[in-house]
Amino acid sequence: MARIKAIWAIFALTIVSVLLIPLQWLAVRFGHPLQRKLPHLWHRVATRLVGIRVQLVGVPERGRPLLITANHASWVDITVVGSLMPLSFIAKSEVAGWPIFGLFAKLQRT
Repeated sequence: MARIKAIWAIFALTIVSVLLIPLQWLAVRFGHPLQRKLPHLWHRVATRLVGIRVQLVGVPERGRPLLITANHASWVDITVVGSLMPLSFIAKSEVAGWPIFGLFAKLQRT
């Protein structure tokens, strides 16, 4: 049963990604406000599909610039933090050349 759930989650996340990647590319290319909201949507969907329950304690400040620092331990951290609010990440320059992850990083304006 766990294998079926994993296959379903990967399939659903692939479909969501295939639908959102062209939209995000266009939003970034033309400076549309959706360029901040689509990655947030993707992260929210991804956390739900893989069964991650996010519990937020407190409220992030939205009325001024905000820098969030976190001890990044795995890919889950990016998905969880990205699901909380529209934001951009900072990554080492090598990430841009990574297959798939480099594309996601560029589309999220990392």
